[in-house]
Amino acid sequence: MAQTYPVSIQYDNEPPKSYSPDFQTREQFAAGWKATLTKARAAGAGNVVVKCSCPGKGDKQLAIRCYESDYYFLARYPLTGAQHANDCRYYAPDPSKSGLRGYQKGVVEEGPNGLVKIRLEIGLKKRTAAKDDAASANHSLPNDKERKSKSAMRLLGLLHFLWDAAGINAWWPAMEGKRLQGSVNRFLDRAAAQISAGKIKLDSVLLLADRNPNGEWARRNRERVTEALSEGTRLLAILPLAQHTPERAEENETTLRVSSFAGVPWMNMPEGLWARACKRFPRAITAWKHAQRTIAIIELDVRAGGNSASVVDLALMPVSKNWIPFDSMYELMIVEKLTAEGRGFLKPLRFDADEDVVFPDFVLRDTGDDTPLEVFGRSDEAYEVRKEIKTAYYQQEFGTGNWWCWNAAADPQGADIPPLPAPRKKSFNGCENNRG
Repeated sequence: MAQTYPVSIQYDNEPPKSYSPDFQTREQFAAGWKATLTKARAAGAGNVVVKCSCPGKGDKQLAIRCYESDYYFLARYPLTGAQHANDCRYYAPDPSKSGLRGYQKGVVEEGPNGLVKIRLEIGLKKRTAAKDDAASANHSLPNDKERKSKSAMRLLGLLHFLWDAAGINAWWPAMEGKRLQGSVNRFLDRAAAQISAGKIKLDSVLLLADRNPNGEWARRNRERVTEALSEGTRLLAILPLAQHTPERAEENETTLRVSSFAGVPWMNMPEGLWARACKRFPRAITAWKHAQRTIAIIELDVRAGGNSASVVDLALMPVSKNWIPFDSMYELMIVEKLTAEGRGFLKPLRFDADEDVVFPDFVLRDTGDDTPLEVFGRSDEAYEVRKEIKTAYYQQEFGTGNWWCWNAAADPQGADIPPLPAPRKKSFNGCENNRG
């Protein structure tokens, strides 16, 4: 698993003090570590500096965050993951190697103490009921071809941002059997607590999956629905679609069918929205029809009483059994191969970037340096041009022999997938949810 390195904490006019990985992670030191972080956070971001001591390049400053009043933890500052060593728990690829580079300046901004502000295309604050009803009914969103500027984040971009901030697009073998719905909810909720859109903290409007009507997340869902009604805000639900059947596909045209919906209002679909979603996210629909878990992020206008809501917009993302996003069934084959072979890897996400933005499909993190993996999934003439562009990109950025590819179009059953680059022999320690 990702390495936990020593961290240093320095107060004004005092020498820095180092804290070992054991002190950060072992149960017998939990009370002391919590007291250390509590004291540092109380001092204020301007009076204390916390840094990771991994061998990466850069400042590697960390933020002290608090979740639900009494859980303190460290997290990297936004967009600084590439400063850390690639085996560090705070590592993330440079934003230039993911779809994050597709946004204009100001769409994602770093606030105090590592908090993040984002600009959403559809805001979370209601205007007036009459105007909102009309907006929901018309569902007048910009055409995708008109969105070259990327001056705001759409729902798929937000889902990717939360997934990345929560670290759920990364995998290490020691996570096997530990990444369940409850832990995924917890990671997402913690990440959302550090992100705001306008003046609204995302965790205050986030609904998450729960099968149990009396469960922890069902209770939170009901509380957040009540708060949204009181504050005049919209809600964001992140839920798996109900398993595909032809009947459910038809039902989604009027009422969105999801699973694990305890505490979530009945979701009414405006006319034509499901058809547009199917057109916008064809790969997710293909995965859904192949019985793969498909995550929906749904923006909702809750109605009086809180029992039902109108869907304002939604986006879809397929994930593996371990919740790793994938963009095609060929990519799913690679996720399964990486997992079966016990590899540490990461899935860079596209956010709202155009399809012509090039970055790796996956990144191996256990080879000493980042090793990009590319899946060539088509063989038509137009794609051959794109394949040449991708190949030139990898040659320029990483050099011959330092990247891996599979021509899935010529090997659709995966009978001749090339061997993966060998891992570097190294032991890891750390814990799931390495970014808070």
